[in-house]
Amino acid sequence: MNHSLRVKTTPVILISGDFVPYGGMDAGNWALARHLATDPTIELHLVAHRIHDDLASQPAVRFHHVRKPLRSNFLGFPCIANKGRQLCRSLQSRGVRTLVNGGNCPVHDASWVHYLHAAHQPITGNRTASRILAWIHHQVYLRCEQRWLPRNQLIFANSARTKADILKHYPIEPQRIQVLYYGSDPTRFYPASKQERADIRTQLGLDPEAAIAIFIGALGDRRKGFDLVYRAWQTLRNRGAFNLNLIVIGAGQEADHWKTLSAADGLESHIRFLGFRTDVERWLRASDLMIHPARYEAYGLAVQEALCCGIPAIVSAHAGVVERFSEGLQPLQLNTPESAGELTDKIALWIKHQSEFAEEASKVGHVLRETSWSRMAQQMTHLWLSPKTSAEVTCP
Repeated sequence: MNHSLRVKTTPVILISGDFVPYGGMDAGNWALARHLATDPTIELHLVAHRIHDDLASQPAVRFHHVRKPLRSNFLGFPCIANKGRQLCRSLQSRGVRTLVNGGNCPVHDASWVHYLHAAHQPITGNRTASRILAWIHHQVYLRCEQRWLPRNQLIFANSARTKADILKHYPIEPQRIQVLYYGSDPTRFYPASKQERADIRTQLGLDPEAAIAIFIGALGDRRKGFDLVYRAWQTLRNRGAFNLNLIVIGAGQEADHWKTLSAADGLESHIRFLGFRTDVERWLRASDLMIHPARYEAYGLAVQEALCCGIPAIVSAHAGVVERFSEGLQPLQLNTPESAGELTDKIALWIKHQSEFAEEASKVGHVLRETSWSRMAQQMTHLWLSPKTSAEVTCP
């Protein structure tokens, strides 16, 4: 009589808001979960508000759904933390391993820092209520980060800039922090041929003759710097240098404000607001320039994806992603993120040297496409879950 051997599994918990292939931290968590779901020695538990269909269909994945009251990330935050802690306690006797995001849950094993609350105070518009609410949210996130992040035995930082910020604000030994850059999806983000680019522009209803700049980022506050982009567009219009149109991809509480303002200022024919999109790769391949003047950017996945498409980027010099820029792209870096004037000058510089910057972006993009999400997940798994890095997980 044949008896099959049953593989002993280790429970692994990933705790995040969403596991979907859109946006920096969500895409990273999704990629890691996909990788772990293929390991027969792992019993994978995902604690989140939602997961992508390709994860939900995996037999090895156990999804612990967490409700999001009033569709609010802020109100959902404590729900994520409580569910993660309860699940960790229930699996602790089986040698559970956990990965949290920043300080989103009081379990202590490994943490992946995509954004450090101690490094940035959110900036909102002119409404007093919005400013007060943003301050309250920031204080809650910051207090949890201060209490829970330093207790993790291993911390992944998405850039050297993020690691430096962690060391600046928290008493953590440098050897506990590993810098691990995001991966890429070369099947989605790659340079378009001239014909493909022309076809995409036709499909998307874009002017085939105009230069196209693209901004990708949340419009819930001013961190991504769209207010600076808007002021630069006003200046460009006044200068008469306007064979340049802008695509804006992103949603948030300030989106309607910018739409209304652009119509009032006569810029609606030059700025196209698309809201949240899941097909950003098509819009990138139809574009000529990425603009990303973020006031704080731990990394900047949208910039990386633009470069993977061969699109040069004007980006804040302090963003983590510039660590991967070549010397030839440095002239497009913004030294003063608050300066709309400097941004306007960088756009003018790009207009004069489009072909040179495009060639340089193509070289950098080729290098970035060599590290896939799968390869990143393999590196993270080796650093975190290899036998040499076993840890005693605490679930307060």
